[in-house]
Amino acid sequence: ELARSERVTDFYTDIVNFGIDLNVPTAAGWRVERLNFWRFGTDWARRIDRASTMTLAELADPDYSQSTLTEAKLNMKFLNENAFRVGIPALEEIVVVYEEEMSALWSLTQTIVLSS
Repeated sequence: ELARSERVTDFYTDIVNFGIDLNVPTAAGWRVERLNFWRFGTDWARRIDRASTMTLAELADPDYSQSTLTEAKLNMKFLNENAFRVGIPALEEIVVVYEEEMSALWSLTQTIVLSS
């Protein structure tokens, strides 16, 4: 815990600077919900789990009117709407953050080894 990076911690928890805006379907239409990365990750996994319960009959039905959707189909619509626009870029960003942290750790390690 003492080695925890402030940048990584901020990325997971700081909703102001690193918030993720998701389009959330409701019966009335779409609303934007801003989440920190930690909440985004848990919400994303929960929605994947719920969307995976969709039956083949639901999947074959071309009606995606939000007022008539089941919970599973509503979550599938959420994933379709947000995957490329929000989900993948957010996951790519955390990879960049970790790569920067590993690079800094590698530089520190080289400095320690070379100075010994």
